Amino acid sequence: MSDGQGQGTGNVQGQGTGNVQGQGTGNAQGQGTGNVQGQGQGQSSTDDLAFRYSDATPMNEFFRDYPQYAENPNFTKYKTVKAFAEGHEALVAKLGTSVNIPGEDATEDQLNEFYNKLGRPETSDKYEFEDNLPEGFAIDADLDKNYRDLAYSIGLTQKQAQDLRGFYNEAVKAAYEKNTQEVQARLAEAHAKNVEAIKEMWKQDYKAKTQIAVNTAKKVLSQSTLDYLDQTGLGNNADFVRDFYELSKKLSSGKFVDGSGDPPKEVTLEELDSEAMKILRTPNWQNDPKLKQRYDEITLQRADMRDALN
Repeated sequence: MSDGQGQGTGNVQGQGTGNVQGQGTGNAQGQGTGNVQGQGQGQSSTDDLAFRYSDATPMNEFFRDYPQYAENPNFTKYKTVKAFAEGHEALVAKLGTSVNIPGEDATEDQLNEFYNKLGRPETSDKYEFEDNLPEGFAIDADLDKNYRDLAYSIGLTQKQAQDLRGFYNEAVKAAYEKNTQEVQARLAEAHAKNVEAIKEMWKQDYKAKTQIAVNTAKKVLSQSTLDYLDQTGLGNNADFVRDFYELSKKLSSGKFVDGSGDPPKEVTLEELDSEAMKILRTPNWQNDPKLKQRYDEITLQRADMRDALN
């Protein structure tokens, strides 16, 4: 037997010197016979240790050669040399896309570089917004431009600018809907009070007299004025309705609004009853606007005369 068992005999010079134990006995030839030269003779250098590691080499073996890293969590979190190399490679790639946060003394160019890396559009007009506003509403052009310029100057990304604008739009929408509900509630309350006032004023004839007042208003007022009266609730005002009913009596008697014209013809209750019966006997009189209007006028005149007699 030789001094050592291995793939070769004699002293081997590689990364170190001395006897080598291997898998066989006796003299054996490995990759060569006699003295074998590795990467160098004598003591190995620290740099030569790198050639000892493979992908599967545990980090514990690495720490035996480099104990100064054995307690460093940036090294100990890896199990193998390969995992450590891959982690280092990923870190380098990440650093290449990292963003440095500008300080208080940052220049405008540094701020612009920072905002652009975060995802700010190239210019303020590149923002694209979706505005979900109530029907009939639109963002004012000047307000839209001012908002875009502000969003760009403070470095907002597309998503940030949209989220902020959406919050504002929702606040405007909520305020509008709340105001509309409050206005409708006030109009409904005022309408109910006016109806009660009209009922108190005209008793059981309030429906017929109110309709005459409405018909008179439609004859003498423009459509825009009528729309305004409806929107504001003024058209339901008891005094307003009464005034138009009185106006209807003047117009039907041939007098002008200023009171001029021929004096109204005096008629008796019997004459009004007779004229009303004549209209009622006319076939399909309800479909004749003039006859229907005249019947309504007679009905009111009869009611007024009965009230005067009582």
